[in-house]
Amino acid sequence: MAGRALISFLGVSLDGFHETPDHTIGRMDLSDDFMAYSVAELDELGGLVFGRRTYDGMVAYWTSDQARADSPEVAARMHALPKTVITNSPGAAEWDNTTVASLCYRPDGVSPPAPAGV
Repeated sequence: MAGRALISFLGVSLDGFHETPDHTIGRMDLSDDFMAYSVAELDELGGLVFGRRTYDGMVAYWTSDQARADSPEVAARMHALPKTVITNSPGAAEWDNTTVASLCYRPDGVSPPAPAGV
């Protein structure tokens, strides 16, 4: 049986800052070309994996009326794909088709405290 590939998509900038000071991705290129690329990529994926902070940002945007207006094709795919959140601070999943996976397993089910500033 063939294994599945894990593909990483990272947004970076020359100055090292991809997000704005309020932790949004306001610098993201949302041109028609980028949206077409996103649709093609999302059509090839079997699921999405996020860290907690990225997941929170994705939920805030892709579940909004703004996202459905700006890019309905991408929004539909983002909703349909299974999503996994890798986190030290598990909580309830706020988005359809989401599984929360803790980085630290403890038999007693108690999660370790999150590091300061997280």
